[in-house]
Amino acid sequence: MKKFKLADNGKARACIVIPDGATPVEISAACELHRDIKQITGAKLAVIREGALESGGAADKTVANAELTADARGHRIYVGATRAAAAAGVERAEWPYDAIAMKTVGDALFLCGHPVRGALYAAYVFLEEVLGVRWWTDTESSYPIANSLAIGALDHFHAPKVQFRETFYRACFDGKFRSRLKLNFFTGAGYRGRKMENVPPELGGDHRFCRAGHGDIRHVYHTFYALIPPKVYFEDHPEWFSLVDGKRTHARAQLCLTNREMEAQLIKNALKCLREDPSADFIQISQNDNAGRCQCPDCLAVEAEEGGAASGPLIRFVNRVAEAIEKEFPNVLVDTFAYTYTRQAPAKAQPRRNVTVRLCDIESDFARPLAEGKLNASFMDDLEAWSKVAAGRLYIWDYVTNFSAYMLPHPNYDVLAPNLRTFVDYGAIGVFEQGDVYCAAGEFADYRTWLLSHLMWDPSRDAGERRREFLDGYYGKAGRKIGRYMELIAKSAAASPNRMRCYRDNTARWIPTPVLAEARRVMEAALADACAQDTAEGCAHGYATRVRRQKLGIDYACILNWFDLHDHLGLATDADAQRLAKLEWIRDCRAFGVYAHREVWGRKAEIFDDHVDWLLDFERGLEEYHLNME
Repeated sequence: MKKFKLADNGKARACIVIPDGATPVEISAACELHRDIKQITGAKLAVIREGALESGGAADKTVANAELTADARGHRIYVGATRAAAAAGVERAEWPYDAIAMKTVGDALFLCGHPVRGALYAAYVFLEEVLGVRWWTDTESSYPIANSLAIGALDHFHAPKVQFRETFYRACFDGKFRSRLKLNFFTGAGYRGRKMENVPPELGGDHRFCRAGHGDIRHVYHTFYALIPPKVYFEDHPEWFSLVDGKRTHARAQLCLTNREMEAQLIKNALKCLREDPSADFIQISQNDNAGRCQCPDCLAVEAEEGGAASGPLIRFVNRVAEAIEKEFPNVLVDTFAYTYTRQAPAKAQPRRNVTVRLCDIESDFARPLAEGKLNASFMDDLEAWSKVAAGRLYIWDYVTNFSAYMLPHPNYDVLAPNLRTFVDYGAIGVFEQGDVYCAAGEFADYRTWLLSHLMWDPSRDAGERRREFLDGYYGKAGRKIGRYMELIAKSAAASPNRMRCYRDNTARWIPTPVLAEARRVMEAALADACAQDTAEGCAHGYATRVRRQKLGIDYACILNWFDLHDHLGLATDADAQRLAKLEWIRDCRAFGVYAHREVWGRKAEIFDDHVDWLLDFERGLEEYHLNME
């Protein structure tokens, strides 16, 4: 095939063709192509309706303000469900969910797919994988520069194996960025006045939870007490709540899942929530985030029937609720947890067709792939069991950050891709990657957001190649050394016999002092490379700023292990020196807008480092320090 010309010397040599009755998503796909090709080449590709093209009509300037020249009619980019795509055999009557096709036929390029988002996703894949556009974060991107642009033959079809995809990081607050990453699920969240945005309808929208609750108590997850709040019901109906150690209680407890009167009220409250939020297509009916399961004779009898699994009463209960919900909301899925005490699969109960089970790996070792080693053997047993019990309805909640200290090194870099492939191998239809939405400088948060999103779209891609692509593109010439840094501490963590959990307030158990010292040296060298590149290129990319933000993590680890590190390096130090280092670190954090660096419960997330009680002492110490300096 001869080259398919898009632009030549800054002039359009192709046009974008949309269906006569183009959907908002198809129009958005055309606009994305028009804008980004213009950014790359300077050429303005006109957008024209298919009928107008066939009759010799004019471009549709309401979509893109560009003239359709005679030179541009020869090569056509057909977007969406056009007649030409059907005639060429590219458009299908039935598409797998979110599937795309990208194919050249003669002088035509077809970008189409599933009617909800396929045309837009095909445009995004074309811009990324063929033209080299990169959207690193919600505010940072890179575009190649090419005065002339041509492509070769294309024949690509892809249907994502993970139907529901969500990566939970701050950059994903931006709905358009999530769309570009081909993420299609929404867990509402907010921080410091900024709320996570839905993907707008013109970009395909997203799946989302009903914000379930009673009165002013509204939850997305852990909804038992949101739907049956103790302050409303406990006094009159203590039997609706857990029997723990012979006493009915609502303190760090659950609901009595065999109490049918409570069940009827919960159904009534859940239906009310769905009526108030009719666009939601998921609702969680799930345990509170603590233990305290009901130990009444009826609940324990069900557990016994289910092989001793506490998930047995839960699945039976959720099935009955889901059956009632289905009568009024047949397209809503009821989501529940297999989490902590309910992680073991039941022996008999199976979730209904409108129930999804969200299996959580919170207890796991994240230094090694889940499918390897004895530390994760129990989770793998549960994953295998649930893949059979909940076949076609299994959802995964995966933990990819350190909730005790978002900025500390958390070297799970080499397990992200293998774990995703494991989830797919066991039939997961959805994956929620819970990262860090609170910290403005979370450890490799931008990298994990980008990598995990791309791997959820296509887990078969080479993760090492993807890592190099991100590090080189995002950190410039410092990328190679940052890759060395990641390899160094990940290898150390994998060699440690200790479990690397997602709640840890230090790194000493898997990053020994010599490795910590070397990691700091490598990161400092990376910063020097970034500074040199910014100086040479006039700070065009801001690589040094990105490296400095990432370097806060290893600096934090060095402060926590200050005396061991300085003993290893043969350097004299004292508590005052460590105190000054802490003060400087706090100052650097504030410069990057860091107001919280751990999961905060019961208080506003602006509490910066409550778990080590540093902040107030730092501020007083800083004042004393400056007074002494005077």
